[in-house]
Amino acid sequence: MKLASCYYNNRVICGIVTGEGLIDIPAVTQSQPRSRLHSIKEVLIKGPAAMDTLCRIADGCADRIPFEQIQWLPPIPRPNKLVALAGNYPRHVQETARGNILPPPSSLPAPIRPFLLPQTVATGHQKTIAWPLYSEQVDYEIELAVIIGKTARALSPELAPKIIAGYTVANDISARSVTFSQRPKDQQDNDFYEWLMGKWSDDFLPLGPWMVTADEIADPQALEMTLP
Repeated sequence: MKLASCYYNNRVICGIVTGEGLIDIPAVTQSQPRSRLHSIKEVLIKGPAAMDTLCRIADGCADRIPFEQIQWLPPIPRPNKLVALAGNYPRHVQETARGNILPPPSSLPAPIRPFLLPQTVATGHQKTIAWPLYSEQVDYEIELAVIIGKTARALSPELAPKIIAGYTVANDISARSVTFSQRPKDQQDNDFYEWLMGKWSDDFLPLGPWMVTADEIADPQALEMTLP
């Protein structure tokens, strides 16, 4: 199932994405107090019962909102936590030629380099991103975003997939002239911190336009991802 969040008629709604448009979940469930759903986050918290409700809606609701009438938001607006990993693609690491910051492809596997992003980087599909005044160059990079649907800690690799609610597309924006400042090598001890400064400008992480629930993705490692 494809689920999205958006602005429609001056309100934030969540919906089921179909080929003919969006099914307004809050509107369809408003007459059912016990099963009313207001957001995708609420759907994830309520779990299987909420997903059963969505399946019934998808099968029985004929009303659709045309896509041209909505403004896309991130599938989970203002997510609680955004964790990103540096250096996901060996070829991209090679392109940047910054082995002193990230491990070169020949040394993989290497320790992962996670970092946190503020909520304000998350934005929706087709949103115009303001060019930050402090950077002369802005770059982009496609990523697969994993949406966690349950609270969990210290899971084994075997159990980790069980808490994945779904996947969406992320566009990882970077202020390159900040992340790769030109300084002598003997003054680059703080390279990684400067690299982080180029990552967290407002709207630097477009997400969506929707999330696809995990049950529809047989192998997330085999997805073909392209960026024009």
